[in-house]
Amino acid sequence: MHPMSAQGCAVKVQHVDGRTSLSTLPQEVPAWPPFTAVRGLSHEYLPGHWAEATLPGEDYELEDQRNNADASFKTYSRSNFMPRPYWLKKGQAWTRQVQLRLQGRPPEKKPRSMAPSMRWPMARDSESVTRLGLAITPDMTCRPEAWVLNTLARWRPDFLHLTLWSGSMEEDVDWHGMQTLLTAAGACLRLDFCHIEGLGKGGAADANCRSLAQKLALAKVVPAFIAALPCGPQAAVFLREIFPKSAIGGGTPHFFAQLNRLEGSGGEDFMGFTVCPIVHGTDDDSVMKGLQSLPSMLQTARQRHPHRDWHLGPSRISARASPLGVQPLSDGHKRIPLASSDPRSRGLFGAAWFTGHIAAALKARVHRVTLPSLVGEDGLFALVNGAWQITPAGAVLQLCLPWENLEEVSWREEANLNADLQSGFIAALAGRDAKEKHLLLANLSAQAQKLPWLDRNSGASCAVLDVQSWLRHQELPTMSPWRILPDDPSNLVLSPYSLMHLRLTFQMETEHAS
Repeated sequence: MHPMSAQGCAVKVQHVDGRTSLSTLPQEVPAWPPFTAVRGLSHEYLPGHWAEATLPGEDYELEDQRNNADASFKTYSRSNFMPRPYWLKKGQAWTRQVQLRLQGRPPEKKPRSMAPSMRWPMARDSESVTRLGLAITPDMTCRPEAWVLNTLARWRPDFLHLTLWSGSMEEDVDWHGMQTLLTAAGACLRLDFCHIEGLGKGGAADANCRSLAQKLALAKVVPAFIAALPCGPQAAVFLREIFPKSAIGGGTPHFFAQLNRLEGSGGEDFMGFTVCPIVHGTDDDSVMKGLQSLPSMLQTARQRHPHRDWHLGPSRISARASPLGVQPLSDGHKRIPLASSDPRSRGLFGAAWFTGHIAAALKARVHRVTLPSLVGEDGLFALVNGAWQITPAGAVLQLCLPWENLEEVSWREEANLNADLQSGFIAALAGRDAKEKHLLLANLSAQAQKLPWLDRNSGASCAVLDVQSWLRHQELPTMSPWRILPDDPSNLVLSPYSLMHLRLTFQMETEHAS
């Protein structure tokens, strides 16, 4: 593994035929391995300091794992150019030896710098604001439950996002019930058709789409967004004819790797993909560090598919579907790569991850972000003893969904950040409502984080969502999952994967908050 921070660094590649090539680790995300037939490589991790790996006895390749929401590059064997299938016989020994070394004297450690300050986000125009929506499932449209309607009315998501999978245009969706959900939320609709073959070619797919359009018209449902995943010029023209009042989208229902390798596109108004941080592994640290890769994905996507808006999701820790075939079975209690359920989704870890995910989407200037459904597998509410109870991730979204102009909080450029913050251990969001400014912080690490750089003398009230407050909420559901902190500034410590909410009730004189 090579860290994502190595992007742009000089690299020397020793090939199996004896050649040595000079290049850099890519800034944008390549769709396919940038270096193949590798026998060894070195990269300059600091000016004048090189890390070298010698890899004898096999053909190696290097791939960019940002394709699958990891914050790393990976050098691996066996080469994809070698013969398949690859047989390992019973009892056969398999041994590989690699040599790793740092060339030259190690760099001197720099002293820890001054505590940083935060830059309050400047107001953005309405067209560039990132909007948050919620996924919905077909069964939610059938006689929507009162608590679901009440929750949507309180949370006010910008849009609801329904996905119809292959062969399911005739799926049992109650479009009158859909209108009820949209009215309760005050939201618009995004509707996706996934893996529909032959759309726009005059066949059965077109007839099914026209039939669906008639049903929507009878229920007075007018989607703001229609996506065919994948789409392409022919399907885009057809969908514009059938849904003249809808923005037309393309992309993939899966991950950035599938979007990055997409050949057929053109004519769409927007494109989208989803994020799943457990494609390759499930350890906590990799899942959280993978949040750093999203801006690189969007930078690459905009270069390859210009002049489109970008939508993200529905995303969650687990994979809602697999592009690689049948998903691994999961009982919801084990951490399994690519599984449809992950136990951390229902805990504080999941709430912290979603905060980091939204912050990364804001940094990447995504136009719309779809968050999980209220109910269903790894939903924002969990069924406990026959009753629906909110999860910590749901408690976070309940807090920040009603905010206006949600923004990522950045750090002052002139401040030298300490090592912890440079590693991306704190995610921060800001928002506003009619009366107050709000700040939401999430600890993305397994270590407590001290926040001495927050000024508590400004009149801000502070509450945390941590293990203590969550256990209290579970014992007494009428109690808020947020625990109010005293005014003592020394108490500003974020325990592992906990969250902090500050209400800024004072009138700020400048655009900066400390």
